[in-house]
Amino acid sequence: MVLQDFIKLDILSRAELVIDQGVFLEGYLENDRGLQIYYFKGFFVEITFSKSDIIIDVTPFISGYKKEKYPVLGSQN
Repeated sequence: MVLQDFIKLDILSRAELVIDQGVFLEGYLENDRGLQIYYFKGFFVEITFSKSDIIIDVTPFISGYKKEKYPVLGSQN
């Protein structure tokens, strides 16, 4: 699956794929939300959860401000 195909999926399908098949890199809390970072098929994915563990957003990225935000991704290509 390439990034363009992933973006076409709905949020829950994205989350399910990443959680089941991605490589978990890091998780933490930020502004009362849970964030989990995964590596999935050539790109990174940030999953955002509410306080009650409801998925709010699933954002794929390769580079840019999201990648710079996570020191754990500094050594990834």
